[in-house]
Amino acid sequence: MTCGLSFIETSCNPYIYSMGSEETATRRLNLAQAFNPIGNLVGMWAAMRFVQEQMDPLSSVARFGLPEEEFNLVKDQDLGVLIQLP
Repeated sequence: MTCGLSFIETSCNPYIYSMGSEETATRRLNLAQAFNPIGNLVGMWAAMRFVQEQMDPLSSVARFGLPEEEFNLVKDQDLGVLIQLP
């Protein structure tokens, strides 16, 4: 997740730079970069609190040890949690 967030931060820099005048571009970039860690922490907290809590707590090893039919049921239930998010 952290790797993906760093790609998003980097890819947004040209957009933030082009949102206004060149004179204030550095300030806009610094302001955006100042709030990125807060957004990362809030995003991870929300994922843990609202998404992961509703998913099946089996580990990856335990999931792959399940019979195929039961594995598919657990997988479908977990995907349903993600799909039903507001």
